[in-house]
Amino acid sequence: MNNQMTSKQIAAYFDKRIYVPYCAMQRTLKFFREVGYNSGVYGWNYSVYHVAPWTCIITGYRTRGTNCTISEKTCKEIESYTENLIQSNMPYEDIKRALYAKMNEICEGIIID
Repeated sequence: MNNQMTSKQIAAYFDKRIYVPYCAMQRTLKFFREVGYNSGVYGWNYSVYHVAPWTCIITGYRTRGTNCTISEKTCKEIESYTENLIQSNMPYEDIKRALYAKMNEICEGIIID
């Protein structure tokens, strides 16, 4: 079950808080655990996904509290990688392991703003 999270709570739990545009990594993020969301008077604002140690991806309409961004080019590369894994008919758990390894590699190279 997801928890409603504030920007301060997210900052306390995660060192790297990566902004990804809404639906830019939709296929990839379904393999990761959604740890929380935020909503306000206008409804749902964003979802928070745990993707690597001390790292989360925040995606949605009204995001707050992010300290770095993944470029659109990188998002497309990750989505393409995910699509290739899915098309290879690998078991679900193997796809999940491969994606966690890929995201760890990408997140290590991200420098906080």
